[in-house]
Amino acid sequence: MSQPLRILLVEDLHTDAALVEREIRKSGIDFTSKRVETREAFLAALGEFGPDVILSDYSLPRFDGMSALRLAGDHAPNIPFIIITGSLNEETAVECIKAGADDYVLKDRLARLAPAIRGAMEKRRLQRERHEAVAAMRASEIRYRRLFEAAKDGILILDGETGLVVDANPFILKILGYSAHEVVGRSIWDLGFLGDVVPSKAAFAELLEKKYVRYEDMPLQAKDGSRREVEFVSNVYAVNGRQVIQCNIRDITERKRAEKALRETQERYRLLVERNLAGVFRSTIDGRVLDCNEAFAAIFGYSSREELFAHPSQGRYPTPEARDLFAERIRREGAVKNLVSEGRRKDGSPVWILENVSLVREEKTGQEVLEGTAIDITEQRRAEAERGRLATAIEQGHESIVMTDARGTILYVNPAFERITGYSREEVVGQNPRILKSGLHDRAFYERMWGTILSGYPWSGQMTNRRKDGSLFTEHSIISPVRDDSGAITGFVAAKRDVTREIELQRKLEQAKNLETVGMIAGGVAHEVRNPLFAITTIVTALERKLSDQPEFAEYTAHIKDQSNRLNVLMNDLLTLGRPIDPQEFVALDLRDVLSETKALVRAGGMDTTACVMELGGDPLPVLGTSQKLQQAFANLGQNALSFTPHGGLVRVRAWREGPTACVEFSDMGPGIPADLFPTLFAPFQTRRKGGTGLGLAIVRQIVTAHGGTVEGHNNDPPPGATFTVTLPLADTSKRPE
Repeated sequence: MSQPLRILLVEDLHTDAALVEREIRKSGIDFTSKRVETREAFLAALGEFGPDVILSDYSLPRFDGMSALRLAGDHAPNIPFIIITGSLNEETAVECIKAGADDYVLKDRLARLAPAIRGAMEKRRLQRERHEAVAAMRASEIRYRRLFEAAKDGILILDGETGLVVDANPFILKILGYSAHEVVGRSIWDLGFLGDVVPSKAAFAELLEKKYVRYEDMPLQAKDGSRREVEFVSNVYAVNGRQVIQCNIRDITERKRAEKALRETQERYRLLVERNLAGVFRSTIDGRVLDCNEAFAAIFGYSSREELFAHPSQGRYPTPEARDLFAERIRREGAVKNLVSEGRRKDGSPVWILENVSLVREEKTGQEVLEGTAIDITEQRRAEAERGRLATAIEQGHESIVMTDARGTILYVNPAFERITGYSREEVVGQNPRILKSGLHDRAFYERMWGTILSGYPWSGQMTNRRKDGSLFTEHSIISPVRDDSGAITGFVAAKRDVTREIELQRKLEQAKNLETVGMIAGGVAHEVRNPLFAITTIVTALERKLSDQPEFAEYTAHIKDQSNRLNVLMNDLLTLGRPIDPQEFVALDLRDVLSETKALVRAGGMDTTACVMELGGDPLPVLGTSQKLQQAFANLGQNALSFTPHGGLVRVRAWREGPTACVEFSDMGPGIPADLFPTLFAPFQTRRKGGTGLGLAIVRQIVTAHGGTVEGHNNDPPPGATFTVTLPLADTSKRPE
C-alpha cells in the first residue's frame, strides 16, 4: 500500500488552507499536510516533514512565494513546487516558472490543483529518471574507461568502416612499445604489429564480416622488433548506429614460457624417474603396481616394467601376512620412512628394500594409491652382517685392537685392550697411545715405527708397555695404515697380542735348558773333579801338620784350603741344579719351623755384625715340601740379604698368610738390584754376592718352583735395599700324607 502524499502548505490563512485541502481530497488524492507561514517554519518543515510537494501562496504578510521557491531550489530542488495565488498577471507567472516553479493555480480555479499536482509529480519523476539514467550512463562510462585503462589485456577499438584505431588502452601500448599518438588515428593494416591477422584492407573486411575471430596463439611484433605471444579475440558491435571492432589482446608470453618451463620440468622429472637408480613406483594399497620406472622392476628381477605388470603382486612379498601388515600400517600411519622390508625377486630369492612410501588420494577418482621409492639394500645388508660379525669378533677377540686417527688419537679400543692394560675405553678414547709407554724403548725405536706406518707400510714388532697399575707387559703388535678412497692415510689400526707369558715361559724354558745343561755337565765332571779335589784337600791337611812349625807357609796352605772348599761348594750347587726334586718326598711342614731352623744356617755364614729380625706371626703356615730344600732356598736369600746390607744394618724376614698362600719376604738395606739385571735375575751365573757361586738365585727359583710357588725380587720404594718375596701354596692339614 502506497504512502499518503505529504503536502507542505505555505499559507497564512487557515480558511484558504482548508479550501486547498478540501479540493485535493475531492480529487481522491490520499495525503497529509503541514501548514507554515514563516521562513523559519518553512525551512524546518523541509527537513522534519520531508514533503513530496510544496503548495505556496504567492504573497504572505511575513513571507512570500518567490522566497519560498528560492529556498526550495537551494534545499530541496527535486520537490515539485506549485504557486497558488488570488491574482497573477502573465509576467509574474512567467517569472515564477523561470524561477523553478512547476505550475501555478489561481485560487478561484482550484479545480486545476489536483491535475497540477499530478502533472508536477510526473514531471519531476521523469526528470529524476532522466537524471538517474544520465548519471548511470556517466558512471558506466567511467567504469568502462577505468576498466579500459586498467585492463591487463590489451584493447584496441577500431572503426568498422575505416579501419582506423579509435582508442588503445595503456596495456597494449606498453607491450607493443608505442605511444598513443603513434597508434590512435592510424589504420590497423598500416601499423604492422597485427600483420598475421589484418595484413590488408581485404583481411580487415573479412574480419568485419566474421563478427567474431579468436586466435589462441598468435605472434605479435613490438616496436623494438621483439615478438610477444598473444591470445587474440575480436568482436564487432554497433555504437550509435556505427560498427565498431573491439580487439582484446592478451599477452601470453609469460604463460607460454611457464608452459614451456613446465613441459621441460615434466620432461626432466620424467627422465629423473626413468634414469633414477632408485625404484620409483605408484601402486594400489594391495601392491598392484600402476606405474614404475625400470629400476623398480630390476629390483625384483624383471627385465622391464611390462614384465613386472604382467606378474601378480603377491609374488613380491615373502608371505601374504607381510603384505597385509604393510597395508595395515600404511593405512594407519599415512606414510612410512626408511622402512626396511624383505621382498621376493621373480626367481624367489630374497631381496631387502629400503622404502619411503606415502598414501595419497587422487583428486579426480578419489582412489587411494601409494607413491614412493625403493632401494635395493641386499648387498648393504650382507656387508652390514659381515661388518657385524667382524665387530663381534673384534669385541670378543683375545687380541687387543686399537684404532686411531692420522695423528694417533685413540678412537676405539676393544674389551681385550681393557682387560690387558687395565684402562677402560672411556679413559683412553681421545688419548694418545703414549700413555702406555714403559720407558724401556728409546726415541729411535718410536721414530722407526712412525716412519714405517706414515710411509704407508705396516709395522710389526714387540713392544714393552706399562699397564694402568704400573706393571709391565710385552705385546707383539702389527700396526697398519688405514686409507680413504683417494689413498690418503686417515688413521691406523693396531692388532696386539700379549706375549708376556710366552716370553716368560720361553725364558724359563731357556733357563731350564741352561740348568739342565749345567746339571749334565756337573754330573759328568763331578767324579773327575771331586777325586782330585779330595786329594788336594788331604795333601793340604798333611802339609798344615807337617809345616806347623814353619808359619811362613801357613798363608799359602790356608789359601789352597779356602779355594778347595769354594770349589767343593760350587760342585754341590751344580749337582743340586742338575738333580730334580721329587714331589713324592714332600711332607707336611710348618713354614715357621723351617724359617726358624734357617736362621741358624744364615748365622753360620759369619754375618754377625748385621741384625736379622724374623716376624713369623702366630698362625701356622702349613705347606707340603722338603724341609732341607726349603731351608737351602731361604738360607740363600738370607745370606744374600746379609751380604748386601752394610754393617750395622737390618735384614727383616716376614711370613704371613694371604688367602690360600703362604708368603715369605726377605728385605735388606743394600744398594738394590741394578735395572739391567731384572730380566736375568734368576739365571745361573748372572748375579753374584761376595763369596758366592752365582747359582744361589737359580737354585732358589728351582726349589720354589718345584714346591708350586713363585719368587720375585724388586727394589724397595722408598730405597734403600731390595725385597725378595716367596709364595707357596698352603696345605690342607686335614689331608696329611701317610
